[in-house]
Amino acid sequence: MNKYGHIKNPLTVVAIFAGIAEVSGTVVMPFISPVNQATYMWFLMIFPTLLVAIFFLTLNFNHTVLYAPSDFREDQSFLEALKAIVSKETEPQQPEREDSLVQEINSDIKKVIRAFGGKYTWRTIRGISKEQSLSTEVVLESLNWLSSRDLAVKSVEKERWALTFEGRRLIENIL
Repeated sequence: MNKYGHIKNPLTVVAIFAGIAEVSGTVVMPFISPVNQATYMWFLMIFPTLLVAIFFLTLNFNHTVLYAPSDFREDQSFLEALKAIVSKETEPQQPEREDSLVQEINSDIKKVIRAFGGKYTWRTIRGISKEQSLSTEVVLESLNWLSSRDLAVKSVEKERWALTFEGRRLIENIL
């Protein structure tokens, strides 16, 4: 067992739990009255399927709950990965700042902000550049402008950017 180390992957935990439930359920099956065996057999078939379906729904809609700090090389990487999500779900403290910011934003910055309106929280400079038909220099300059006003954050390990909560609120005003 030491060869494999401790379990880090949540899917492995789900698989072990489902396997134990199946094996123990199969062992108990002969001791259940014949009248109840059909119902119990359906439970043994449906339970693991339901468990895996719930796992993948969680993975699809709220994958961040499946990552532990130990999954990252550095604590700072973990904090940066969650910073955009936390800011997305946190209520802003100073909404009156928005009107003046909207007036300062030029068309290139608006295009960069619109690029964050899709399904991705974290975006690359190349991805934004290609999607919005802007040069990578213009995208980087726009992201730095947004970052200097706490509207965007940059990840530590890779060149990925995300909008903060206030940055996401600007999408509503711009779109």
